[in-house]
Amino acid sequence: MSLHPTTDLVALAWLATLFPDNSGVDLPQENTTWAASGFVQIKTIGGTPGAHFPLRQPVLSVDCWAVDPGSDWPPWNKATQLCEQIIAACYLDTSKRQVVIGGDYLPAHVQSIYPVSEVRRAPSDVAGYAHTTFDLAVNWVAATGGTA
Repeated sequence: MSLHPTTDLVALAWLATLFPDNSGVDLPQENTTWAASGFVQIKTIGGTPGAHFPLRQPVLSVDCWAVDPGSDWPPWNKATQLCEQIIAACYLDTSKRQVVIGGDYLPAHVQSIYPVSEVRRAPSDVAGYAHTTFDLAVNWVAATGGTA
C-alpha cells in the first residue's frame, strides 16, 4: 500500500535538495549538530486544497535559525542568508520538480514554489539565537499510482 505525501513531507523533501541535513519541523534542542550551518524549520500555516482536482496549495512559515555558540550575539546575517538561499532557489527552479519522500510514500510534483512575504526578524526564546522568518507558497500534487 502506498502512503500519500503530506505538505510537511513535500516541503522537507524540496528543502533537502538545498539543505540535506539541517531542516525539519522541530528545532533540535541541541545546537551542536546545526550551529555551523543554521537550521530551517517549516510549518503549514494556511492554504487551500483543490476543490475539484488534487492540487494542494499550502502556505508555510519558514523559520531560519542561526547561533554562534561562542557568543551571546545572534548571527542575524547567517539566519537571513538561509531565507535568501531558499527564495533564490524558488526563482531558479522554474520547472516542475518531482520530490522523492522515501519509504512507502508516493512521490510528489512541486508545480511552483514562491515567497509570499518578505524576510523578517522573529522573536526567539533562546538568548543568542537569530531567528528570521518568511512565508512560502508550495503548489504540489501527489504522483499517481498505488492505492491508499
